[in-house]
Amino acid sequence: MDVTFETPQGRRFTIQIWYFSSVRRIKECILHHEGIPMEAQQLFFMGKELQDDYDTEYYSILHGSHILLLIHNASPAIVKAHNSGVHVVLSVSSLGRRINLNLQPSNNVSELKELLQEHTDGAILADQVTLFFNKVKMEDGKSLSMYNSSVDMMEVDVVVSQPPHMNIKEAKEPQCMKMKVKVKRGAQMVILEMRNLDLIGELRTKLSKVAPHFLQPVDGGGSFVYKQNVMDEDHTLHWYKFKSGDTIEISKGDISM
Repeated sequence: MDVTFETPQGRRFTIQIWYFSSVRRIKECILHHEGIPMEAQQLFFMGKELQDDYDTEYYSILHGSHILLLIHNASPAIVKAHNSGVHVVLSVSSLGRRINLNLQPSNNVSELKELLQEHTDGAILADQVTLFFNKVKMEDGKSLSMYNSSVDMMEVDVVVSQPPHMNIKEAKEPQCMKMKVKVKRGAQMVILEMRNLDLIGELRTKLSKVAPHFLQPVDGGGSFVYKQNVMDEDHTLHWYKFKSGDTIEISKGDISM
């Protein structure tokens, strides 16, 4: 689910987190995405300070919630690192998808490829892509700052190459496929059209538009369950080996993890 963080100084950013993330895990996500040390973070929601050992369910944090972030003991070096991040938009035209990542100028092209592989749950392999910035091929060992030293955003084109072992039949099959997803809550069901590389969080967003009553946490539920497993909203349907026509259920109560 998407949660927005805002500082008293007006800094705002949105991060996708798991539905049952602990506060400690949320701070780790902020560290990873924004470079703010965990010990410097203090989080507040609905006037209450969030304690590390509790989770989003305990504090009733839902998709679209806003959390106040106070940053303490931030040294000039930390502030500089925080403000000097690079927002990279990866355009994968062959899949019809755009992927947003936050990195540092010192990160190299190889690390960018690895993050792309991670964020697609292995559907796009790091050693099978070529990246282009302003029509210039990006080399693995070079840092992002060597291609873009003046601004804090880069738009990068991704070209996916055909694996050497892929046969002709496999080559004709698209990596990104549309599929029917049945979402069930109690006796109610709705069918949505998704892609196998869509995040579970994107399923929640689409469901909130088509059938918002499915997501009302009147009974303490609201998480997605597939084959008796709670689905992490940062993963894709492909990661769960979801097949077109399969059913995802919305929990009605507490789930033991």
